[in-house]
Formats: sequence, structure tokens, C-alpha cells
Amino acid sequence: MKKLILVLTVAFFLLGLTACGGGGKYGDFKNVMNEMTDAQEKFAATCENISSADDAVAALNGFTTAMEGIAPKMKTMLEKYPELKDKENPPEELKPLIEKIETAGKKMSEAMKKMQPYQQDPKVQEAMMKLFAAMTKVGPQE
Repeated sequence: MKKLILVLTVAFFLLGLTACGGGGKYGDFKNVMNEMTDAQEKFAATCENISSADDAVAALNGFTTAMEGIAPKMKTMLEKYPELKDKENPPEELKPLIEKIETAGKKMSEAMKKMQPYQQDPKVQEAMMKLFAAMTKVGPQE
């Protein structure tokens, strides 16, 4: 389960670096990224109040629903802007947004830690797998 949490955290971070949150050439891409970081922040806030496996499942399911809506948009953006797959050299226009993305990734990592006491619960494991499945719909990270 710890490995799954690590994979999800890394996936959020990579998605964040790939897609950055306005206008310019990448305006549509920024909008999708803002939608994703908003969902991440909402999930992290929800995780602050987790006190049971059922709470963890509810938080995961809420975030999964958000990701199911965002993932197809993200996949479209990655196809439209293949240059964004180069995480080492993001376009200059997107560089100011990387800090926001990194912050959201850190919040996600901390949020996932709140689930650790419930990670052995089968309902939580099932919800984590659904979230992972929703995130993989973005496509392979290169």
C-alpha cells in the first residue's frame, strides 16, 4: 500500500509538471492544470478530517470522480502539446506555475499520509485502485 501511495504521489507530481495552470499559447492547458490543482487541494483539505476508513473512502472517491473528469482533458492537452512531456525544460510561459504545481503535489503527499492508518482496509484499497485507474487514463508518462 505504501508503494501505491508513492506511485500516486509521483503521478500527481509528474502530471503537475507536465501541465501548468491563464492565457497565452497554453491557456487551455493552464485551465486544465488549474482544475487539477484545485481538485488536489480540495482532496488534501478533505483528508484533514479523516477519522475512519469510511472517511478515507469518501475522500478518495471524491477525488477519483474529479480525476475521471480531468484525465481525458489532460490526455487531449498532452497530445496537443507534445513538447510538455519534456519535464526538464518546460516552456518559458509555464515556468512561473511550477511552484503552484509543486505545492499541490506536496499537499497531495501529506494528504495520502493521513490514509496510512486505514491502508489495510479493503474498502480503502479498492478506492485507491479506482483512483489509480482514473489517473492512468491520462496516458503513459514519458
